[in-house]
Amino acid sequence: MMGLIAYMSFCASGYAGKWDKELENPYLYLIPDTAVRKMWNATKMEHIKAFFDGLLMAGMIGYFWHVPFWQIAASIVIYVLLQANKMYLKVFAKMLLGNTMENTGRTILRLLIQSAVLGVGVLISVAAAIFLNPEVVFAVMLVYSLAATVIVALFASMKFEVLEQNE
Repeated sequence: MMGLIAYMSFCASGYAGKWDKELENPYLYLIPDTAVRKMWNATKMEHIKAFFDGLLMAGMIGYFWHVPFWQIAASIVIYVLLQANKMYLKVFAKMLLGNTMENTGRTILRLLIQSAVLGVGVLISVAAAIFLNPEVVFAVMLVYSLAATVIVALFASMKFEVLEQNE
């Protein structure tokens, strides 16, 4: 189930379409707050949307596959974290490249970084399943996804430090 959730998070392309438009609005950068809180407040609704998307996906998959409730709940949270990671990586790629490579270059950079982040998480989860216990995979992936998302969010929030977005 977790593999399907990660696959959907990685491959779903239309998720953050409104978020791209939101980044173009200058009022977003003028909010009188810290950069991290600006980004958090600007992305709250996307996190709520991701929660309900994950609830529908993991809920249906878990129900039909007779997965324990705690694994369904963990999958929902992991899905929200992976979607947040994807959204914050878009901001980070835009901050790094600006408008120099247009959307294609930013998307390629985001996919490369996202693949690396997900790949490390998969390696850690597989190692935990082999050396510890397969039941630990959900907890390991949950902790790893949370840590990776927080780190990516901190890097992406640097874009919100600058008031003028002239890129």
